[in-house]
Amino acid sequence: MEGEFNNLNVNNTNITFSVATNNIATSDETSADPIYQRQMGTLYSKSKKVTRVLTIAGLSVAFTAIAVSSGSVLKNIFVPTPPAINFPTVTFTEEKIVYSFSVSNPKNYVTTYCLEINGTRVIEESCRETKDYVGEYSPVVAGDKCKFFITFTNSFDYYKTIYTNEFIAK
Repeated sequence: MEGEFNNLNVNNTNITFSVATNNIATSDETSADPIYQRQMGTLYSKSKKVTRVLTIAGLSVAFTAIAVSSGSVLKNIFVPTPPAINFPTVTFTEEKIVYSFSVSNPKNYVTTYCLEINGTRVIEESCRETKDYVGEYSPVVAGDKCKFFITFTNSFDYYKTIYTNEFIAK
């Protein structure tokens, strides 16, 4: 075992230990005012207050972010009457897609219908006016993944898909 790197020869006899340790001398709680509300100046009380404020602020920010990202707050406050899609039909016949729907949009929100085929957007048209919409798209080959959807926004901070139809052309 000559040349071993681990040297375990340690001498701990030089260490001194006293059982009469005085922790009160290092504590700042002895300087606190007897009436709690008058002076909350100890380090412990300040750290507890900061921790509580940060926890409350963090939870508030988290709940607000969740509510805004899900749209539950904005849906009721800033978009009281969203556009309605009535009688939507999307069919695949003879190598083409035929779609029809009617829009009721009393607040005139920006409303758009889109058609994607195999992930590529081939149609993106406005359907902001309250009326019936009819159209078709070709060529479509059997086996294509198709997605027809209608979205609207308040042009500020709210965006929602109000109708989706996904299918594979047969």
